[in-house]
Amino acid sequence: MVSLTVNNSFIVSASKSRPATRVLWECHEGLARKSDEGVVGMSRGPREKSRKNGGKPGSATSIGNWAFYGCEGLSSVFIGGSVESIGDEAFSGCTGLTSVRIPNSVTSIGNSAFYECSGLASVTIGNSVESIGDDAFSNCFSLTSVISGMESPCTINRFCFIQDVYDKATLYVPQETAQTYRGTDYWSQFKNIEEGEPAVTSVKAATESVPVLISSRDGMLTVKSELEGQSVAVYTVDGKVLGSAKVKGGQAVIATNQPRGTIVVVKVGERIVLVKS
Repeated sequence: MVSLTVNNSFIVSASKSRPATRVLWECHEGLARKSDEGVVGMSRGPREKSRKNGGKPGSATSIGNWAFYGCEGLSSVFIGGSVESIGDEAFSGCTGLTSVRIPNSVTSIGNSAFYECSGLASVTIGNSVESIGDDAFSNCFSLTSVISGMESPCTINRFCFIQDVYDKATLYVPQETAQTYRGTDYWSQFKNIEEGEPAVTSVKAATESVPVLISSRDGMLTVKSELEGQSVAVYTVDGKVLGSAKVKGGQAVIATNQPRGTIVVVKVGERIVLVKS
């Protein structure tokens, strides 16, 4: 198992059956360090230590070109709120990725950043993105959900997504912006454009046959699972830990204390899911 951490957030990870073959294939300016548990801590320079956080690695502000190129075993990624840019081909060829949430801190996504992430089913694009490079999500054949937080969509080229995605995937956009997207080149190619975000209420556990049911009400999140002792953690979309627990008696309950409608990130075992509180 390979585990990666960005800005006190997590990037999870290679499975035993699909090990990561090129973890940090080209590591520019020493942006990572090794530990017994894998590659942890994106820092701002070669072995740089931050005096403000007791010698821990500093927060990454960018993910460099080719940073995770060809990491086929990388199954999911969570990017912390300090990251402002994602470089060219940063995750290109990460065929094991199934979902990506790009935080509101990110302003630019490079050329072919997620090119040929053939297992990618869902991508969320934050509300501050100003530029998306050529072919950024091209050949992501499995995309069924593209969630955009941009009220004014940035310019994309025709091949940002493939035609099959334009035809079959759903593009979710902020309220009262659907007409703007329908009038903007190449975003307008999406045949299915809906306002608002999809609600996610269930996922599969690490053993695919075991269902995990997630519900949220009045600031309390409940995870029901048959896997006794399974770890559950809840984060904000910017990586702040809201709480954690283990499944006991068939369920785990965590107080999120988030306003109704807030999206939180729930990590169940090695699975990550977005839930509306």
